[in-house]
Parts: sequence; C-alpha cells; structure tokens
Amino acid sequence: MRFTGSTFYPPFQWSQNNEIHGFLVDLERQFELEGHFAVEQNLAVWSDALAAVLTEQADAVALITTEKRAERFDFSTPFYFVAHALFMRDDVASVGALAAVTDERIAVVKGAYAELELPPALRAQIVWATDELDCLVLVAQRQAELCIEVVQSSRHLIQQYNLDVVQTSPPFWAVPYAFGVRKGNTETLAKINDALSSIIVSGGYQQVYDRWLPTLEWKNLSWYEQLQHYTGLLLVFITLLIGIIAVLVLFRIKTVNFATQFKYTATHDSLTQLLNRDAFVNYLNQQLDNNSTDGALRWFVVARIVNLEAVTTAFSHQTSIELVQQFARRLEHPSFHSKAHLGAGLFAFTCHSDLTAEQIYEFISTPLEMSNIDIDPVIAMGVVEIELNERLANVTEELLRRALTALSYVQRHHMQWLKYHESFEPDPVDLMLLKDFTTARMRDFELLLQPQYNVHEGSMDSAEALIRWHHPTRGILSPATFIPLIEQAGMMPIVTRWVITKACEYAQDLAKNYKVNRISVNITADDLMEPSFVDFVLAAVIGLKGVRLCFEITETGLITDSGVAQDVLRILSQRGICCSVDDFGTGYSSLSYLSLFPIAEVKLDRLFVGSLTSDERSLIIIKSTIELAHNLGMQVTAEGVEDQATLDQLKALGCDRIQGYFFAKPSSYKDVVQYFARKLDS
Repeated sequence: MRFTGSTFYPPFQWSQNNEIHGFLVDLERQFELEGHFAVEQNLAVWSDALAAVLTEQADAVALITTEKRAERFDFSTPFYFVAHALFMRDDVASVGALAAVTDERIAVVKGAYAELELPPALRAQIVWATDELDCLVLVAQRQAELCIEVVQSSRHLIQQYNLDVVQTSPPFWAVPYAFGVRKGNTETLAKINDALSSIIVSGGYQQVYDRWLPTLEWKNLSWYEQLQHYTGLLLVFITLLIGIIAVLVLFRIKTVNFATQFKYTATHDSLTQLLNRDAFVNYLNQQLDNNSTDGALRWFVVARIVNLEAVTTAFSHQTSIELVQQFARRLEHPSFHSKAHLGAGLFAFTCHSDLTAEQIYEFISTPLEMSNIDIDPVIAMGVVEIELNERLANVTEELLRRALTALSYVQRHHMQWLKYHESFEPDPVDLMLLKDFTTARMRDFELLLQPQYNVHEGSMDSAEALIRWHHPTRGILSPATFIPLIEQAGMMPIVTRWVITKACEYAQDLAKNYKVNRISVNITADDLMEPSFVDFVLAAVIGLKGVRLCFEITETGLITDSGVAQDVLRILSQRGICCSVDDFGTGYSSLSYLSLFPIAEVKLDRLFVGSLTSDERSLIIIKSTIELAHNLGMQVTAEGVEDQATLDQLKALGCDRIQGYFFAKPSSYKDVVQYFARKLDS
C-alpha cells in the first residue's frame, strides 16, 4: 500500500534528515506490523501528494474529509479530528475570529481544507502557500497578514523554526481526518477500512495514539519544565558515563540484570507500575487456560476516571497524574487479582467472588486522599461475569471487549455501572448505516420545510426545516433513525452545517416573494459545544434580509452543559438569532429554570397537543405553560395539530404559532413555494 502526505506537517508527518516521522507515519506502519499489507511511504508538497493519489502514483493519503473532496476521493472511517485557527505576527495580532477578517491578506496552502472552506467574499485576498510551513513564513515575512492552518501542526512549526507568529483565534472548523483514495477505488478503500478496524480492536491504534499523545496534545513548555527536561538528559549522560567506568573497572563484578529490567519496562505501565494492556491479556489468558485461579475469579471489570480531564483543568496535570496513581494503589486490595492500566485513566482488573459488582463500585469510587486535597473520583464501570466453561478463542480479549462495550453504554447513558448484556452490542444495521453516511456524506439528503401559522397575523409566515435521508437501499429515513448514530460518532456538525446553509438559502428565496420572516432549524448540544459554531452561524446569516434564523433545541440539550449553552445562545441572541425549546414538557426542567437562558419561544410537544381536546390533564398543562411563558416574555408554538377542534382550542388559550398536518405536512422546497403561492393568491 503506497501512502503519501505532506513534508511539513508535524506532529502528523514530516521529513527530516531523509527520514519520515509522525503520528500518521506510525499509524500506517502499524498496518504492516499487524500483517495487513506492506507499506510504502513517500512525502511531498501537499498539492503534489493529492495529485499522486488522483494519478495512481500513490494509493492513499490521510486528509480532512469534505464534500468538495468527496467528488474526487472516497474516504475511510474517520480516525482523528483536527481544528484550524488564525495565525498572525505577534506584533500585529488583532484578528480574533474568522468572522472578524476584513481586508487582510490570507495565506492558504494550495489544495488544503482552508482553500475549500474559505468564504467566497474572502477568496480575493488569498496569498498561495506551497505547504504548512510556507503559510506561516509568509506571515512572518509580512507577505500576508493571516495564515489559516491546522492548530497542532502550526504551533509545532512555529516553535521548531522560531517564527514570530502566534495563534490569535480559538480553534474552528473541527473536522474529521480519514484516509482518502481515488474515487471509485473501492478495493483499496475496503482494505484500509478492514485494517483500520482491526488495529482499533487489537489495541494497535491505541498504542500509536498513546505514544504520540503528548505531541498531539501540544503545549509550550514552561521554563521549569524545560529545565527538568535538560536536567534529565544530563542525568542520563552522567549515568551512562558512570556505567561505562563501572564496566571498565569492575569487569568481573556482577551488575544489574538489565534484561530483567527491560522485561519489566516492556510489560508494565510506567505511570502506575501496573501491567500494560498486552501483558495483562497474556497473563490472564495463561491463568484462565491453566485454570490456576481455582474458580475464585468472578468479575472482569473496566473502570474509567471520568473526571480526569476536569481535574487537570481545575488543578493541574500533576494532580491528575497523582489521581491516577492513587487509584492504582487502591486496586492493591486483596480481592482484586490481575490489574492493568490501559492509559488515560482507564483500568482493567479481575475480582474474586467475595464481592458483588455493587460493592466493587462503592469501594473504587470513594474519595482519594491526595497530597494537598481529597478528590472524589467520578467512576464509570463496565462489568462482565467470568464463565470459565464458555468456549472463546481469546478469553481475555473477548472479556475486555464486552466490558468496554458495557462501559461505553454506561457513559453514553450517564450511568455509574452496569453488567454486560448482549443488548449493549452495536446493531450491525446501524453500523452499516453509519458507514454509508461516512462514505456518501450529505449527497442523498433532502431538506424539507413545514410551514407554520401565525395566530395573531392570521397567515403562514414561517417554517421549520426538517431533514430526510433518501437512502439508496433503505428508502426515506427519518431523523430518529440516523441522527442518534451520527451524533454518537461525533459527526453531527457536518449535518448541522449543511442544514443551516440550506435553510438560509431557502429562507432568503422565500422572503423575496412571500411574507416569510422566520426559518427554524434543529440543533443539538454537540453543536453548541463546537468551538467554531458561532463563527459559522454568523457567517451563514450574513445574506439573510427580512427573515430571522431560529434554533430549536431540546431541554436536555440546554442542560447538558448549561454554562456553555448560555454563553453561545446569548451571543447568537445579540446578533438576532433566536432560540426555541423543542418538545417542551417531555424533560424535567421548568420554565423558571429555562428563563435563565435567552429563549424566545417554547414549543409544546405533540404528545400533549394531540390529546388536548380529549384529556383534561393535557389541557391544564398547555394552558398553564402558555400563561407562564407569556408572563416570562416568551412565545408559544404548538406542533402536531391535525384537526379544527385542536386549532380552535389553542387559539382560545392564546397560543402564538401553530404547526401540523392540519395546515401542511413537511414538503420539498418546490412544493412549499407552490403552497405559499396558493396562500398568497387566496
């Protein structure tokens, strides 16, 4: 398999002294190490690397996936995410966001993601660069005011070449990274996807990622850390010198058994001194194969310290290291048998039958005594009951996989612990659906519109954008089928951006001929957390005139990270973009709590609206909600209205907007235009 890439792209890939290095380089070599195929690697100027794949001089290149590139490339399953930022000279660093760029000259690498995503209004200001380093050098030499490039590689290049350039914006354009092959080269793509899936399952990907994690998670070293670094090198040199002298002087004296030490280092985690993953799997397999546990083992457990990143942010990296080490010491309890640290606060261990799963969780989640503070570790735990009579090819690997599956389910549903159950396994149909989305992206999607009736104006003056997937084999799919899968895979921003862009185009066209003053779009909590979401939205609404963009988000989405949600929605509200709480009444929040957010509207769930005329309880809930919402300065929209009686009742209760099949079903843009035209004529 012939891989290519960029010569100047640290820490992902770069060439130095006729040798190539980097996270991507090692990842590709892992394919060969695990026996999937032989690997040949050549780096070049980025535009030449892309051309090499398209002209079949190379088989694959790791790159950011985009709809534009999908016209020429097919993509593998994503395996990493990167973000971009603005970089300027330190003495003129004044632009803090992409939306704030005016007439500055912008350095962009030819063929790079930035060229494809840069707004059309800024393209006349492009200064072309040959590679990532050239982009930064153009800024340093004042031939351009800005460079737009990937955060990790740019910051490494700035330090490596001592450039007088700094990052001036938060990260934006958080996008997936995958292997790209020439369009239609399905055989090569299948080989890469199979190999990628295999090294993820085997732990090979995790080993490569862990090895490069300190470099991928890049930061400037403080003077104290640099002093520690060089002091360490000096100590190593002194140690080697003493060792040489000792060998020469005491040649016949027995020295330390280096082979034993090397074996220990190769099988143990340096942070916790517990077994590493490979050693843990081999040791436990031997124990279970030989039945040397005397049937005393009952539980196979994986546990993750969920709040490890929060501890790092609130205190320090050293505090998080101490937390991991203290947790490892806790596992020295006699009831725990084989123990391993799999990295990043993830532990695996077996437990004797004298404890229940609940007792295990209670024991490992009690507060830990640190040197300066006591910290409650927030633990998520997946448990598998060991059955020695079960016939498995690799017992430990399968137990570990099941435990990780249970852990994933626990974290996804915000629980504490669960025993593994077959129902936790991913649905193969869902996995194929996700694979289809990864390959085709938004190619087979359609945006429908459902008009909304303004009670006060007595006319249809707005619409909600609703997405549908025209799947080539499964037919038309509703969002309930595919949105949860895409959201779990971390690819929701791709869908949301497409919907917002399309909705703004439709809204602008409708507003030219009809009295349409608002278009509503559904977003998720993940969208609010995305660093570049605000910049993207503000750029998308630049052309909207006379029509307002409104975001619909569920109560759960607002509560997920309420602090960030409040900040993002407040910024958008100040720029004329309103927020509506979707499916109100199905969550656990109250209107008084939601009033803390800049919310303009609540949307009554169809569950209550559908039974309004037949259920006294639904009537009371809707009536009180409308009254309280109006008192708090919010409007109310009811969805799911299907008959005249429900419409009349909602009007009598003071509902502001009505949406449902009684007026119109979700329809294509062409049909909605005809609908508004008929309403205008009548």
